[in-house]
Amino acid sequence: MLSTNETLSMSQSSSDIPSAYDPLTGLYNKALFIQVMASLLCIARRQHMPVSLLIVNIDYDNIVDEYSLSDTKNLLKESADLIKSVLRDSDTLAYFEEDKFAVLLYNCDNKSTTIPIQRLRNQLESKLIIGDKKVGITFGFSTFGENYNSDRGRPIKEVSNCLVTNALLSLNHAVDQKRSETSSFNSN
Repeated sequence: MLSTNETLSMSQSSSDIPSAYDPLTGLYNKALFIQVMASLLCIARRQHMPVSLLIVNIDYDNIVDEYSLSDTKNLLKESADLIKSVLRDSDTLAYFEEDKFAVLLYNCDNKSTTIPIQRLRNQLESKLIIGDKKVGITFGFSTFGENYNSDRGRPIKEVSNCLVTNALLSLNHAVDQKRSETSSFNSN
């Protein structure tokens, strides 16, 4: 039987562990998302199914100066809810960082990833308006499984890191073009 001090110590130490969920959006945080992605990539490799990592960038820059922090937080929460409403039950959504969300699209290759991107673009661009300003939306993605033979011997952690890096490169490329454009990189 545990003493009161041991019980208190255990509850304090468990509260020191960071939550697996983002407190504002209620979505997976980045650390849990990376773990889930590694597991999904193992399954996808075994089943020869493609997985796309989609990064959604919500551009608040033209709005932040005119509105309060609480307005920006509300916009972030609304963005999360809108993205969630468009995705399939099999997709995994996370708050990735700052103004970015990450989505794992199971059984989605480069070509079929354009379908959820278009649905997300339509939903977000039509609903994310503050005052008279539309919020900018940019997408980047990378796909695993386009070439199973080249990925066969690579460690999953390496594949996962490559997928994230390439999706972020794709996003940066689209941002550099300064328009709501989609670009992609293959994870090979």
